[in-house]
Amino acid sequence: MAKKTLDEKRVADTRYLYHFEKVVAPRLSSVQTNTHALVISDLQKTIFITAVILSLQLILFFALKNHFVGIPGISY
Repeated sequence: MAKKTLDEKRVADTRYLYHFEKVVAPRLSSVQTNTHALVISDLQKTIFITAVILSLQLILFFALKNHFVGIPGISY
């Protein structure tokens, strides 16, 4: 593999710098709308998972309290 010449290195550096100059920042309003949608989606998932966990804890508590399920060494 041949070494790059000085001109080839300059072209590569210019191409690299030009690539970052072309990047356009997204509009603020679209970013805020997208962020709000993601926050709402994450909040819904968190609430759902929390509700499932609490429901399972209550079911397990009442099952143990009414002796439907027993764990050796634990008495309610």
